[in-house]
Amino acid sequence: MLLLSTMTGCFGVQLGTMKPGQMSWVQTNTTEPRAGHAYLIRGLIGLFSYGIDRMTEKVAAAGVEAHVFQEDQTPILGKTIVEKYKAARNTHEPIVLIGHSLGADDAIKISKMLQAENIPVDLLITVDATRPPLVPGNVKLCYNYYQPSIFDGTGILRGVPLQLEPGAKTVLYNYNIRGERKDLLEWDTNHVNIDKNTKIHTDVVKHVLEICPTRAQWVAAHGGSNLALSPMPVKPIIPATQPAAVQTISNSNAGGSAGM
Repeated sequence: MLLLSTMTGCFGVQLGTMKPGQMSWVQTNTTEPRAGHAYLIRGLIGLFSYGIDRMTEKVAAAGVEAHVFQEDQTPILGKTIVEKYKAARNTHEPIVLIGHSLGADDAIKISKMLQAENIPVDLLITVDATRPPLVPGNVKLCYNYYQPSIFDGTGILRGVPLQLEPGAKTVLYNYNIRGERKDLLEWDTNHVNIDKNTKIHTDVVKHVLEICPTRAQWVAAHGGSNLALSPMPVKPIIPATQPAAVQTISNSNAGGSAGM
């Protein structure tokens, strides 16, 4: 607790216990203006990542069903998503997973749980992942926002680039906001508040909307008005302006020690 108090005092972060997510929120089809469901995961058992709550609100305001969960809910959340989407195989809307810090690591772990049941993840977005597994091949598109720091060797207070599982055809973009993507950096950004970065929020919402079509588009593509019709494959829309220099397809050097 002394360490947490010192860290939060230095970085100006408010601590508190945030409400856990409800498993009843996990639904394969929605009635929102856009098709798809975003599941967002905070870091370190609800002590940090207040910005993930705000990001959830912004995704929801853009018309996509979105809910936030705590990092320590990952096992039950992953199990629930697997059960719901396995039962609705080929009849569900796009799946979006987003996480910060340990929550980013856990978003990848949930992707791997879905991979075991051949359930695709349409979009994975990670923010300062700390000790991430390799990104599995069932993930169609992944954006990783991270910032290296003097703490790189410790596994805390920094993020790392993601790597793919061997053979994965995932389109992966590693965005170093202190390197190639300085346009996303805010003057006070650090590991425990990167989830509150409004520039990253805007970028995240943009990418979610690229994957989650409007309700009218979704219905038209499926030949009817039933929201639960079997979906056609959704091809990720990759903006033509993506910096080629930050695309990563290497499969080595994936992660360090535990973080937040």
